[in-house]
Amino acid sequence: MSQTLLATKKRIQSIESTKKITKAMNLVSTVKLKSQMKRLSESNNYAEQIEKVVQKVFNTLDDFESPYCVKNDVNKRLFIIVTSSLGLCGSYNFNVFKLIDSTLTQDDEAIIIGNKGIIHYSLSKFQKNKEFIGIDPSDINHLATFFKQYLMNIYPQGLYKSVNFIYTKYKNSITFEPKIKQILPVLFKNGKKDKYEAEPLIEPNRSKVVESLIPVYLESIILSILLDSNVSEQASRRNAMDNATNNAQDLVEQLKLEYNKVRQNSITSEIIEVVSASNNLQGGN
Repeated sequence: MSQTLLATKKRIQSIESTKKITKAMNLVSTVKLKSQMKRLSESNNYAEQIEKVVQKVFNTLDDFESPYCVKNDVNKRLFIIVTSSLGLCGSYNFNVFKLIDSTLTQDDEAIIIGNKGIIHYSLSKFQKNKEFIGIDPSDINHLATFFKQYLMNIYPQGLYKSVNFIYTKYKNSITFEPKIKQILPVLFKNGKKDKYEAEPLIEPNRSKVVESLIPVYLESIILSILLDSNVSEQASRRNAMDNATNNAQDLVEQLKLEYNKVRQNSITSEIIEVVSASNNLQGGN
């Protein structure tokens, strides 16, 4: 009986230690999430305004040719996949992997961001172009600038039919949706002009303004995608650690109940043994 009590007590102590770790990770993820949420909101607002400006200018052009607005006549697509480098973030990576498996073919190429994705697809059929391990929140701006410049250099070469990001879109604190977003070629639909809206004055000319806006537009979209993924990862990890902490607490309470029952039974057995021995002694006398 004492061995059972000792084993249960050790298990309770082990789970309590694990609970402290998951609670600490929950707090860290919560702090990171709050800081990144503000950046994401600001980035999304900026990206929306840039897109409206580009769309408005684009609608004033009757004909405009740009290597970034042309769909190249090839089959190969480039996918930039955003995963995490750390684990313990629930189904964050699994949902991205599921979307990748149903989308990419052997003809496609992929740039994988995040150690989890690199390991998972180490033996994948599609070709891996480059690998970037992890996304450090302090380097997201530099990473967005790098990808903007990198993609603007390679897309005009006609190697890819399109360039797409596979990432996780943050909806709310418990909902994150894996998505595919095409960023090249840049496609804008010619919207209907309001007859009461005055034509914008554009200097030096419309074509040059659009050309100068495309890099800004691309970088703003890429930055929003990276921030979206980072916020989703932190929120998913916070939820996973919160669930783990609650489960640990429930398990501890259950084990304590079992421990007390076994201890009570042990004490009862000892009392019965003492009373029986006492009765035997009295009967012998």
